[in-house]
Amino acid sequence: AFFEVAHDSARPFTVSASATQVVALGTAFQVELLPQRQTVTVTLAEGSVAVSDNRKRSSWREVLVPGQQLQFDEVSRHHTK
Repeated sequence: AFFEVAHDSARPFTVSASATQVVALGTAFQVELLPQRQTVTVTLAEGSVAVSDNRKRSSWREVLVPGQQLQFDEVSRHHTK
């Protein structure tokens, strides 16, 4: 799914894809969930997004800049930019 979102700190736009959470910080981005491979790919077109693992004990968080792509493997909890 591709999203184009205006920044609104009072009402942040959040996308959850399995165990991955993406918070728009005023941006255009794409989130792709591949359930058979258990991966989530976030691609940032403009602005910025914060990507995190929404499981309770995880403190991992990455902020992407335009042109970056992050892939999160939900089994190994490994992420690559």
